[in-house]
Amino acid sequence: MINSNKIIKNATLFIAHIKNKKIEYIFLFIFFYLQSSLWYGKNNIMHLIEVRKEIKIQSEKNLQKKMRNQKLIIEINYLKNKNDAIEERARNELNMIKSNEVYYRIIEVKNIQK
Repeated sequence: MINSNKIIKNATLFIAHIKNKKIEYIFLFIFFYLQSSLWYGKNNIMHLIEVRKEIKIQSEKNLQKKMRNQKLIIEINYLKNKNDAIEERARNELNMIKSNEVYYRIIEVKNIQK
């Protein structure tokens, strides 16, 4: 009887040991599966780094465009509120003159060496 109890006890310990090993192997498999998907999967670490770089670049571009838009809004408000600004802009950029004005264009001549 003592031997049979000892055998049963050893068998149950062995079975428990095998079950623990199976659980260890299952966890080990899950760990490696998750690591492989993290490094080599569809949305891996390298893809994340690239996306973060693209987001940073796009954020800088957006900031530049926002600043440009703010300048344009200021200029639009300036042109809306002041008639002199429109006239000044027409004279400087479009070379426009009033109907009773005479326009003289002065050209600087650089010294030409012969």
